[in-house]
Amino acid sequence: MREGGLFGLRKQDVDWSSSEITVRKSWDGETTKSRRELVIPIARDLTPYLRAAIDSSDSVLVFPRPDGAMHSRNLHGNERIRPALKAAGIIVG
Repeated sequence: MREGGLFGLRKQDVDWSSSEITVRKSWDGETTKSRRELVIPIARDLTPYLRAAIDSSDSVLVFPRPDGAMHSRNLHGNERIRPALKAAGIIVG
């Protein structure tokens, strides 16, 4: 999932019954960068973290800023997320 899809992800885009996420938009745009929806299966190991993110958010977004608004495009989340994932052994390289 691209960074814009992650930060534009809404709670309604997570389907627990089918264990899928549908990426419908990027950032605050009406569509994704590729202009099409992307359906991604939810990895079993991701489920508790995704549920916690949704439960802790009062926003319609899954990963909002503390005030509930969408993160800025200037956040550069990959620069922060990738080292954390690497340290946790989730990604290699």
